[in-house]
Amino acid sequence: MNSNSKLFIGLVGTNGAGKSAVCEYLETKNFQVFSLSDIVREEAAKRNLEPNRDNLVWTGNLLKSLMGDNVLAKEAFQNAIQNEIPFTVFDSIRHTKEVEFFKNKGVFIIGVDAPIKTRYERIKKRKKDTDNVTFETFKEHDERENSGSSAGQAIKAALELCDTLIDNSGTLSSLHKKIDKALESH
Repeated sequence: MNSNSKLFIGLVGTNGAGKSAVCEYLETKNFQVFSLSDIVREEAAKRNLEPNRDNLVWTGNLLKSLMGDNVLAKEAFQNAIQNEIPFTVFDSIRHTKEVEFFKNKGVFIIGVDAPIKTRYERIKKRKKDTDNVTFETFKEHDERENSGSSAGQAIKAALELCDTLIDNSGTLSSLHKKIDKALESH
């Protein structure tokens, strides 16, 4: 099956903006999620690194410096093609080169964002290992990941390349309506 007969969605978003909520909703619509971050986590585990945010950023940057800024996108896309899944969402796109790669493959790119205080409150509630940080630390990580000062990540620039941008500062129901509207427009 070639990629033209599939529906591919890509997600770019700031930390805590609601990418996981988008993925969970799309899964109810029979999408399978391929997270670029999972590739980084697997590599960090191979290197016996604790899966904290700094180690994951370092590992992702290392992979990108060795194999190109779109290496994670290429691997995730290959996994989706090999598994012949008709509805696929690529989660955790963090770099413009990843967006460009996916767009060249016909992937519809959705950006998700919300105000920083809203995002911080969300990460405190979800309680992932990487989320146990102060607001000041969260802001530092956010700035590093969004600005491109972390070589392998430039989330703000990647958001600017999205086909559509969803403001997820409201309710889950509101988010679902915005996702449906984005899918209908595509």
